[in-house]
Amino acid sequence: MARLFIAIDLPEEIKSYLTSFRDAFSEMKRGCSWVRRENLHITLKFLGEVEEKKVGAITGRLEKINLSNFSLALNKFCFFPNESDMRVFWMDFIDEKPLKILSKEINNTLTEFKEDHPFKDHLTLARIKSLSALEKNNWIKKTTDVVTEKKQFIVQEFILYRSTLSREGPQYEVLQRFKLTK
Repeated sequence: MARLFIAIDLPEEIKSYLTSFRDAFSEMKRGCSWVRRENLHITLKFLGEVEEKKVGAITGRLEKINLSNFSLALNKFCFFPNESDMRVFWMDFIDEKPLKILSKEINNTLTEFKEDHPFKDHLTLARIKSLSALEKNNWIKKTTDVVTEKKQFIVQEFILYRSTLSREGPQYEVLQRFKLTK
């Protein structure tokens, strides 16, 4: 069995920019686990545990997706599920429409993999374990104090990944890259 997901990798410049926020939020390390730089990505679809023999058929179907490159721009910090119950610290995008189109195409291609919740375009920066009310207020204040640039990048491909869970955190392996047309 292989634990699989489909995602967009980020350019190195964007990963560097995003990891620079760790310093700005350094006093809030307690109760939080930052996503490692090399693991920063935008998840399009989580497939879960899949039999190895089915991977070839999945890649064959994903290769048929024919969409154009698109531009994404980072926007602002957010929390899942909300500010009073912080579990995930993430960043959204200015125009999420191209991501939703790509996600819908992937879902239409891989209909046997049902979604347990609707697609929400986001870029996870950290997972929050437990915070006091004061710490939550500090996070909210810090997210409004830190100025973010609307950094833009071009999405030229999406990737099928294998995820292996380990004590050091998840390890991601690229199984196949799928180019978007120009």
